Amino acid sequence: MPVVKLVILFYFLFVGLAEVEAMSCDKSSSALSLKHKESFVAQKEFLASSIKNRKELKTHLLNPGKTTKLKDFKKVGDHVSPNGVALLSSSESVLFVEKRDGAVREWLSFNLFNRFQSRPKKLYMPEAVLTEDLVYRHIYIPESIPRFSWKNYFSMNKVSKSSYSFQQVSKEMKDWLEVFNFLVGNLDIKDSHYILSKNGDIFVIDYAYSFWSVLEENPLHYQKRKDFMMPYFEEPFIDLKIPIVRKFVQELQSGLGEEILEWFTSQDLVYKMLRKEKEIDPFLERLDYLINLPMD
Repeated sequence: MPVVKLVILFYFLFVGLAEVEAMSCDKSSSALSLKHKESFVAQKEFLASSIKNRKELKTHLLNPGKTTKLKDFKKVGDHVSPNGVALLSSSESVLFVEKRDGAVREWLSFNLFNRFQSRPKKLYMPEAVLTEDLVYRHIYIPESIPRFSWKNYFSMNKVSKSSYSFQQVSKEMKDWLEVFNFLVGNLDIKDSHYILSKNGDIFVIDYAYSFWSVLEENPLHYQKRKDFMMPYFEEPFIDLKIPIVRKFVQELQSGLGEEILEWFTSQDLVYKMLRKEKEIDPFLERLDYLINLPMD
């Protein structure tokens, strides 16, 4: 195990890399590139100083060179992730997570997540890529403070006493994530999938169980799965009185929904990797539900 590399990484975690500049790239959409730029800026303290911009980072994740495995989050043969989930260090000391199981679902969720301008500040997904052989890689965001209950942290009536608490922002994050998770059908919601950085940024990970099977009789319902925290919804409840939820829905109805529809249905991988009646159709119905939800 390259102990020196890990020591350097965690040194940067607490000191920060003041000289790393994040430059926006791939400006096909100014709003989208801005969100990606913000995401990269939030992650700069976790990266090797040799990675200077988002385009270079994505290229490096696609071709990380000689890698060293540092840790198995899930070993090959795991009943949930048979191909394993591992933490690796690249040829340039960039730490990243690699997985095959649920790779396309992770990639779809990452792309959708970053399209929303309504996403609260300080809420991110780690920068990620999908390789040609369908391996999903994302930058590793180490935890910088002891984990505490995500549920209590975002409780309506009780906020964690941690010095990192910020009630108003946390409530906004919770509300936004609830409607986003409804849209993508994320079933795997638990504390360990939310990482709080030292400056209060929240990174959400592990969307391998998004676009998953739902009840056939009503695609808007969630299917309850054992050991998952997502509650069973007999009817979707989208509270438009909550400002951030209303903003999310308005954004979809102002053109983003049609953009997502066109992008999603143009992806060959969607139809190769997802089951139409169990995953594709339910997502499209949830998207249509939100696009046509009465605002008054």
